[in-house]
Amino acid sequence: MWSNWRNHILKNSSTWLYVAVTLTHALCARITEVLKLKASDFHWTGRTVTIAALKRQPQVNNVLLNAILPTLRGLKKNGKSVARKRRCGVRGTVSFKDAWRWPTGQNYLFPDRTGKSHIKKDVVCHALQKVRNSFRAMDSHKIRSHSGRHTMINVLKSENVPADAGMAFARISHKRTYDLYGQLNQLQAGQTLNSNKRLKKSLKSVYS
Repeated sequence: MWSNWRNHILKNSSTWLYVAVTLTHALCARITEVLKLKASDFHWTGRTVTIAALKRQPQVNNVLLNAILPTLRGLKKNGKSVARKRRCGVRGTVSFKDAWRWPTGQNYLFPDRTGKSHIKKDVVCHALQKVRNSFRAMDSHKIRSHSGRHTMINVLKSENVPADAGMAFARISHKRTYDLYGQLNQLQAGQTLNSNKRLKKSLKSVYS
């Protein structure tokens, strides 16, 4: 569902929102952490990103996963743009380019209209609520600004990543808290069960 949700945002909302939501998953980050990111926070040679302190969590340098690096580098090089149309009164339908570009230096990835600060979480939540209303998928009503982070933790768990490694990547200090994150929904649980070869073999011996 995650890929479909991102594609739905790109088609029906804005490019900056698409990139922000993508980064919550790719970096396993809270939306507020993503909105605070600056271009200088990405250390491409060392393949890390600096995540600002939040919720009594200290600032950390988190690894950029190898599998996701090409996507991040593509955004850095090309940004994201989509040709769109909108109604403009007596002018009728007007075509325009909705474009997001990777900034430079100390500039925010997602600046507000003043350019002096970053977009706030409330703006993201409002935009997500609006685009979620037209998204048709199981459990779509549960999608929130933190769903990207939760989905990444789902992936870590379903792929049997050791809990201590998953907790470090997600910057979660307590095992009990980590266990509460990323609860599998019924579709994800079914996919995990169906991919288990030993379970398949055992059930076939019962029902063959």
